[in-house]
Amino acid sequence: MITDGTKSTLLSTSVRLFQNLEAAGQDATLDIYEGMWHVFQYTAIPETEVSLKKISKFLNQHLKN
Repeated sequence: MITDGTKSTLLSTSVRLFQNLEAAGQDATLDIYEGMWHVFQYTAIPETEVSLKKISKFLNQHLKN
């Protein structure tokens, strides 16, 4: 799972990484947040809660024993 924001200086890198993973047949998710910066999850804002819930769900689905 790749999470980034539209104001991130690394957004294009995140998109290319997602495209490469998808092209390689990997189960990849790209989650982009409007107006957010790279690693916005360190800030106590509503988008952080939404993002962390999505990350948690993704990890729980993919790390099952």
